[in-house]
Amino acid sequence: MLQGLKALYIVIFNGRVILFETNLRSFVREFEKIEKESRNFDFFYRQFKKTTYFQMNFSNKEYHFQRLL
Repeated sequence: MLQGLKALYIVIFNGRVILFETNLRSFVREFEKIEKESRNFDFFYRQFKKTTYFQMNFSNKEYHFQRLL
């Protein structure tokens, strides 16, 4: 396992991982490229502080977000 790895953020759409990052800010930036109606960094930061898994709908698409580690 990579030393210093504190978290792994992933997005699942239609049962497949479409994005993963180790840094939340990079994760949000990359997800904004996929989904233009995405929420901002502060929203994701607060959500991941509350729970390690949540789902949201954007543009009638259901995305599942998860933080591992």
